[in-house]
Amino acid sequence: MSDVGSTAVLVFASEATREFGVIASGILRVTSAGEWRGVAPIDVALAVGIAPPDASATRILVVATPEGERAFRVGDRLAVREIATDHICPLPRELSANVRQRGVDGLVLSDGKPLVLIALATLGQSPTPQENR
Repeated sequence: MSDVGSTAVLVFASEATREFGVIASGILRVTSAGEWRGVAPIDVALAVGIAPPDASATRILVVATPEGERAFRVGDRLAVREIATDHICPLPRELSANVRQRGVDGLVLSDGKPLVLIALATLGQSPTPQENR
């Protein structure tokens, strides 16, 4: 993602102990936990290992995946921002196989601190043999 002048739209979830971004294009809708009637949502920060479970995280991002819709629990404070793609950095090769299977896709370097960029559609999936190298 290093095209000069290109941007990506991201959704940032921010709580006291949890902060991360996701690419907005795969998000079908945002709903409240009380309105969600599907399979129990995955707590994103817990699944990635950046924070303990948070019962107050009541927003649900519904994402399109190859298997259909999946729901992900995130914090209540969401912000949509357009970020220059040169602020989105890939993971170092030494880390990518281990953390990519946990849904981490890269880092966003913007506003003075790095944020984890999470690929919701692949969160928790097993890595392919090529990713295990």
